[in-house]
Amino acid sequence: MDLTLFDFRRLITPQVVIEPLEVDLPQNWVDFEKTLLKFKSEYHKTKSELNKLIVCISKHRDEMNVIKYAINNIQTNDTADMLREVYNKKMFDGNVKEMTDQAAVLAGECKAMKKVLQDTNVGNFNKFTCSICTDKLVDTFVDPCGHVFCEQCMSRVVNKTHCPGCRTVINSIKRIYTL
Repeated sequence: MDLTLFDFRRLITPQVVIEPLEVDLPQNWVDFEKTLLKFKSEYHKTKSELNKLIVCISKHRDEMNVIKYAINNIQTNDTADMLREVYNKKMFDGNVKEMTDQAAVLAGECKAMKKVLQDTNVGNFNKFTCSICTDKLVDTFVDPCGHVFCEQCMSRVVNKTHCPGCRTVINSIKRIYTL
């Protein structure tokens, strides 16, 4: 049996389970929650507007394809000429250009809003925060266990042969470079 993987602290310290009490949050946290809900609501409203525009633009494109198909398969020149006029009129319809431009702006806003909302997810933030100092962003990766730490905390670790998070034998310590 490999004793380096066994956590001897379990023999000394009994497992303690603490049940959390129901408490009221301070007002600044209540305000933060309300603000976050407003932003989520605004994001969903913007996403809904974008989806409506995409449906309108898709319908227009489908109509254009039907007219183009009719032009290519119609036998009489008079009808084909009339359909070409309708096609050209619809092709250069300024309303469709405006809708497309507006959809592009809304898509950009949705993308930016989604990123902000995802970045406020504390669970995601914790994945990139050093588990030793719980302050700095991680930049060091421990192989093979995958734990991550900031460079300063990793430099203070006395025994660099074992991971400070799980005591697994370290094969290598790798630097993480963020973009």
